[in-house]
This record gives sequence, C-alpha cells and structure tokens, in this order.
Amino acid sequence: PLDVNLARMREWLKERQMIRDDWRASLQAIQDKVGRALEGLPENEALAEVKEGINVKEVNYLLCRKLRDILTSDKDTSQKNWLGQYKNQATKEWETILSLYHKDNVHLAEAAQVLAQNVQFEIPAIQKMIQQCTRQQQELHRKENEYKRGAGEYKARFEAECLKLGIEGGNLMKELLKRSEELPKLYLEMIETAKSDEIRRACELYVCYVRYITEKDSELKDLLPSLSKITQEPLPSLQQMESIAFAEDAVTLEDMQSLVNDVEPSAVAEIDWGDLDVGQQQEETGGIDWGEPEQAAGDGGIDWGDSEAVQGDVEQAAEIDWGEIADMADITVEEDCAVGAAMEKEDEMAPGEIFKTNTSRSKLLNDIMEIHTFVRARISELQSSEYIAVVDEKRPAELDKETESFLQSCRKSIEELLNKINSPTTQQLIMLRCSKRFRERLVSSLEMRRSNACKLEACIEDCQRKRQELGETIRELQPKLSALIQNTRSMQRGTEAIMTDLLKRPVNIVGDINMVLREG
Repeated sequence: PLDVNLARMREWLKERQMIRDDWRASLQAIQDKVGRALEGLPENEALAEVKEGINVKEVNYLLCRKLRDILTSDKDTSQKNWLGQYKNQATKEWETILSLYHKDNVHLAEAAQVLAQNVQFEIPAIQKMIQQCTRQQQELHRKENEYKRGAGEYKARFEAECLKLGIEGGNLMKELLKRSEELPKLYLEMIETAKSDEIRRACELYVCYVRYITEKDSELKDLLPSLSKITQEPLPSLQQMESIAFAEDAVTLEDMQSLVNDVEPSAVAEIDWGDLDVGQQQEETGGIDWGEPEQAAGDGGIDWGDSEAVQGDVEQAAEIDWGEIADMADITVEEDCAVGAAMEKEDEMAPGEIFKTNTSRSKLLNDIMEIHTFVRARISELQSSEYIAVVDEKRPAELDKETESFLQSCRKSIEELLNKINSPTTQQLIMLRCSKRFRERLVSSLEMRRSNACKLEACIEDCQRKRQELGETIRELQPKLSALIQNTRSMQRGTEAIMTDLLKRPVNIVGDINMVLREG
C-alpha cells in the first residue's frame, strides 16, 4: 500500500502532476455552479433531507456525488434520451459539476484542503472550546463549594449571635428592643439572689471578722453599703423595677415606632372627633353665642374685677419681712456636709434603685467582689495545713461556727450573683437600653453577616447559572464535533478509494488525521 501523509498531500499530488497550480480558481468556478444548482433541485424527500441546513461553502465532491446519485436513482429525474443524456435539467447540471471535479483532479485537491482544514483547525478548535467549558465548570464548581462554605459560616455566626442575644433574627431592631424589656426581671432575679440566706450569713461573718480585727463597732452599711441596702430593703415590684431599669433609657420615638410597624392599619383605633353636627347647628343659629355684648360695652371694655383691691394686695406683698439678718452670721458649715448629704441620699433611695445608674451598679459590684474575696480567703485558710485556730477570749462565738462546707455554699451563691451581673447578656441588655450607638452598631454587625450570607448565596446561584449555560454550550458543541469527525472520516475513506482507483494500488492517508479522529 501507498501511505500519503496528510500534511504533504497537496505537494505530493503536485509532484506527480495530478493537480494543477491554479486548482483554486477551478474550485471557485465549481462552487458557483453548485450554488445555482442547489436552487434548481426538484422537490424530493431524500434531496430535502440532504439539502437541509447545508452551506454552499461546505459542499464538497462527495456531497455532490451523493446528490447526483439521488437524482439518478429517482424515476422522474433519471430518464435519458436516445443519445444517452439525461432529460432532467437538474441531473444534467450535477453531472456537469462532477465532470468539472474530475477534470484535473480538482476533487483530490479539494479533499486535501478540507481534510487539512478539519484536522488542523476545525476539530481542535471545537475540542478546545469543550475543554475550556469543562475547566470553567470545574472552577465554578470549586467556587460554588467555597461560597457554600462561606455562606454556611456567616449564617452559623448570625444564628449563634441571635441565639446568644435571645432573638430570632427577623426584624433585628424590633427584636432587640423587645429583648431589652426583660432587664427589670433580670434585676429582680439579682435582688432575690442577693437576699439569699447564704449571702446574708456571709455578710454577717464578714462584719464579725472586721469587728474582731479592728476592735471597732462596725456595721454592714458602713462596710458594704450597697450590698447592705439590697439585703435589708424590701423586694420591689416589677413596675418599680421597670421605672428604675429604664431610667437611663436611650430609646427614641423612632425606635419605638419600629415596634408598631407590623400593626395593621385596620387595627389602629379611629380618632373620635366628637359630634361634628355642632358646627352645622351653629350655622343654623347664625354663629357662636358670645354672650350679651351690650353688657361688656356698658363701661367701655372688659371687666377685670376690682383693680383697686388688686393694687392694694401688690403693695402689701412688696413689703416682705426677711427677719433678723444679723442672725445669719451664727450659721456654721460642716466640712463633711457633702459626704453626709450623699449618704443620706443613698439611704433615701427606693428599693431596687441601686440598679438605676452605672455608678450605683459599680458600687454594688465592688461590694460583692469584696465579700467574694473574703470568703475565698477564708476557704483557703481553712484548707491550708498550716492553719491553726487561735484561742482568744475576745474571739466571737460566730467565728468558731464557720466550716468549709458553709463557706463553699456562700461562695457558690456569691459567684452565682456575680455571674448574673457580669454575664454578657446582662451587659448587652443594659447597653441596648442605654446606648443608641451600641444598638445601631450591633444591628449593623448582624445585618452585615446576614447580608454577606445573602451575597454568597447569590454568588452560588450565579455559579449554578453559569455552569448550566456552559453545560448547554457543551451539549451544543458535542453533536457538531461528532458530525465533523464523521464527515472527515468519510472524506478520508472516500478520498482513499478515489486515489486507489486512479493509481491502481491501495492508498492510505496517514499522519495527524488518524490521531485526531481517534481522540475525537
């Protein structure tokens, strides 16, 4: 067999003088005839199937021969005259086109050109487009997984923050304001814990130790004034705690408006304008009855009463008795009057009012930390192996009754109260009511996380849409590639058969064409 490399097929044909140098001009003339011949094809189902979606520039020798074979196989278009020529004009035209192809072997030059074009450009271009679409799909799939992971993290953080704040995460401002209304109940729980028996006994023990160490008759209100007030005052009501907890309220009218935004207009009560028929009655009677003008005009003006009596009262009030001014020199100012006034003011505070301001809350926290430190120190001393109880006649009997288990129970109650005061939830509730900037910053932070999750979800949808578009592009290119490979393989076999007939020996077209068709 004779092997012909596709890359040098045209040079191989020229060297053997099987084609001419100006074969392209002949091919152009043939293609012009093909364009006119396509328009004159008769109506036939087989012809219509071959002709559907065909382009004049894509018509080659093998396709022309196929159209001629269909025409010659049909009864109406295959009839010949006594000279052996076809009677049908379309059949004659296609026979002429094939004869032009055979002249100077233009069909071999065309086959070499089309095969080289398909193998070197058309098929690799479509394959490259499919590969690019596949790589883009893989990249989009990777990005989609990253976006899903990021969206899940943002969503999980948002839900965790909402769970920590005790809200659902719908209308953030409304839910936060609603959540901050639980602050009075939380203050009541703190007061109840502070009034527990363990904390009361720990305070008594602390007073006994201070009295024993300093040998002074100290009272709890002197040592721990804020905690003493909490433990000794009566338990306030919920209404009282609401007025105290919201004393530093920074919630504006616009903030409260968000709480009623969800109320339907039909639920809003209509304003009662009263009896609007009064105006009509006044029009019927001629206007408003201002009394009898004759009486007012009798003395030329408005009656202001007895003006002489009023003047006498004013002159009498002008003479004020300020007492003996000389007695003011005997007044002395105490140095500790400010401290005494502050102590008196603190004593006059209403039950629960210790939670009213940040300063009073800080004083209460200091007292609790002081008693907590004392209890921890006593527990450490009792647990120490070097601790020896001192026998002293002046030592109070209450100090001998303390045990480690009792101090541990006191420590547990005190730490429970400290955890309630220092918990992030308590601090957030206080800041929500007292600081509009904190509330707006918190809402902005939560909104940012939720919006980031929404943006990533939108990116996920965009990736899915692009992947779908790329999949459609691949599905459109696959049939084109398959058809192109099939046509190229058919042209290769047809050209090999034609060259075998011409050269009277087997011819194989080799080179990149076999690898490209095999990979395709």
